[in-house]
Amino acid sequence: MQLKDLQSQSSNRGISLIEVLVVVAIIGILAGLLLMAVSRAKESGYKTGCLNNLKQLITTWAIYSGDHREQLVNCHTWRINGKRQTPWVTGFGHPNKGAMTNMMYLTNYQYAAFAPYIQTPQTYRCPSAREKIDGKEVIRSYSMNQYMGSPPQDTNHWYFEYEADIPEPSQFFVFADQNQRYICWPMMMIRMKEDYWINLPATHHSYGGTLAFADGHVEYHKWHEKTTAGNPTVKTWLQASWPLHGTQAKKGDRDLNWLREHATELKYKP
Repeated sequence: MQLKDLQSQSSNRGISLIEVLVVVAIIGILAGLLLMAVSRAKESGYKTGCLNNLKQLITTWAIYSGDHREQLVNCHTWRINGKRQTPWVTGFGHPNKGAMTNMMYLTNYQYAAFAPYIQTPQTYRCPSAREKIDGKEVIRSYSMNQYMGSPPQDTNHWYFEYEADIPEPSQFFVFADQNQRYICWPMMMIRMKEDYWINLPATHHSYGGTLAFADGHVEYHKWHEKTTAGNPTVKTWLQASWPLHGTQAKKGDRDLNWLREHATELKYKP
């Protein structure tokens, strides 16, 4: 009788152990699924926050134009007839560390045409941005299309000075979330001929980018080429000196061509 009891207890213990292992395995699977769901929800929240920032920027862009007889805000610190033009925000080249960490370049009206309109500096920074310089957070994630509100340099393509100059506002972007390893000036420069990136778009939203267009809409665009992520050997934008400022693109690069098509158009189409 005692032997049978021991066998029964042993059998019960074995069944209990298997059950425990099964339960532990199920909990592990559920925990993994939960972590994946939380990660996706977090990324979705970042992307939504980024799009909201761009919506505020493009709305401000339109209001500024309305306040200045439809003239577009400058995308860069140009000098016209010897007079300095105030850009939407100020930025400088890579050696100037303060340009990307000093709030003055966003909030002081002497340096930023948007300063009287936007009082919240966080509007200029994607929620998922993590880049730092000397321990200080980089203050800006977005850049303006170089063909918006700037003096002509590329004589083959249109530069838009007034809202009425933009033929199809829904097709041309004004602001783009930019790869922070390659951000410096307040404008996003795009090569229209050479297969080469200067300023790269951001890819941290599930390998996609966010943009704001001249008609006021914002959208998410998925990138396709591996090179759009930039040069992985460049640790920070301070190290991205020429010729590593951008990255080589292949002939017929889909992402570069897409941005070209949505930046401007040829003056004289073939």
